[in-house]
This record gives sequence, C-alpha cells and structure tokens, in this order.
Amino acid sequence: MHDTLGLVDIVCPRCATTLRARAVSDRGIAACDVCDAVFAVQLDAHGRSRFARPASITLEEERPLATSSAPIEPGGYRAASAPRRGMLRLTRRWLTPVATSLLGFAVLWNAVLVFWYAIVFGVGAAWMFLVFPLPFVAVGVSMTYWILVSLVNRTTLTVEGDTLSVRHGPLPWPGTQDVEVGRITQLFVRRRWHERDRNRRTYTLAAEIDGDAIDLVRGLSNRDEALYLEHVIEDHLAIVDDSSSDTTR
Repeated sequence: MHDTLGLVDIVCPRCATTLRARAVSDRGIAACDVCDAVFAVQLDAHGRSRFARPASITLEEERPLATSSAPIEPGGYRAASAPRRGMLRLTRRWLTPVATSLLGFAVLWNAVLVFWYAIVFGVGAAWMFLVFPLPFVAVGVSMTYWILVSLVNRTTLTVEGDTLSVRHGPLPWPGTQDVEVGRITQLFVRRRWHERDRNRRTYTLAAEIDGDAIDLVRGLSNRDEALYLEHVIEDHLAIVDDSSSDTTR
C-alpha cells in the first residue's frame, strides 16, 4: 500500500469506518481493517470519499463465520462466492425538505376544499358546484399522499440467499420486486432529467440482467445515495464495478 492521496479520510462503504489514506494503494484500492472490505476509492473536488454512507441510509450486514474454499466453478466467480455472501440490508428513508415544506400548503389546500363543500352541502347548491372542484380534489389527494409517503416511507433493499428484493413501505408504492442475484452482471446509476423542469434531475439505481437493464430504485434525488447503494451491493455480490456504465453527471 502506498499513501498516494495525501491525508484525506476515506470512509468504508460497508461498515462506515473512517480510514486514513495510507490504506489506499497506488492504484486507488483501499482495504478496511475492520470488515476486510476492498473497494475502489474515488474522491470529489473537495477531497471527500465518494462512497461515504449518506445519513439517510442505514446498513445491516451479516457475514458467515466460516468462509468456503471451494474452487471457482465454470460459469464465473459467483458460484464460488455465493455461499460466503450472508445477508445485506440497506434501508433508505424518503424524508426530504421539499415534502416538509409542502406540508403546510397541502393542509391549506385541503382546508379550502373542505370549507367549499361544507358551504355547498349546507345551502343545497346545484350539482355543478359539486363537480366543478373535483380536479382540485384530485390534486389535493395526490399531493397529500405524496407528502405522507415522503414523510414516513422507506425503501429497503435486501440481499438474502439468492434473491435481491426491493420493498417500499409502510404506505403502498409501486416498485416492489425480486431479482435473482445470479442473473445480475452489473449495477449502475443513471441520471434522469425531468421534462417539465430541466433544472431538476433524479437518479436511478439499475441492474444489468441477462443483457437487459431494469430499474431497481427510481427517483433518488441525491447522487451520493445512488452511488453508495450501487457500490455496497456490488461489493456484497462480488461484482467487479464497471464505472463506464454509470451516467451520473
């Protein structure tokens, strides 16, 4: 190992232990003394580790006590590494400042609608006064539900056995799925620009499966969250990262 990155701190993506730069080789590979993770180190313009664990994500990992010495079988490294894999669980909370700031607006919006219908029913107004606000009711319901899921929901990615599962809850939200880890050849992050707001972009954690790309987690507003999820899962599954697949800039 050679100290090639000065005196910056590197954060292990698996256990969040802070390492000194002397743990980094001249090829940019670091090894954690606590959990034995080996990972590539990439620094941002401020000299911080790109793969530091974001505060919004919690990590649980169970490693088997014994390691298998079975030789690599035909078909790749995964057959040999799978018995040593154990369980990995990553939980990301959805709470964002945007949802918190919109909470008061949603309360006011819905209060106006309740007041409107109270008057309409109170005076026995014509049916058109009931129908006219329905688009506003739909907006109010949609906005309120989005705020609620943003406040309380979490996304959980779990690798256990031969399955990578994605779950959102406790409130229902689309995107639940199960993927066979043996079919995953690469994980990558891609950026999405939004048509209505070209200044807004989100990130998607995707997987390459049998030559096709599928989305695992969409709508990540923080690039570091997406990259952290990618790197930790790849490390756990012993997948060699191909950074050329990422489109995160």
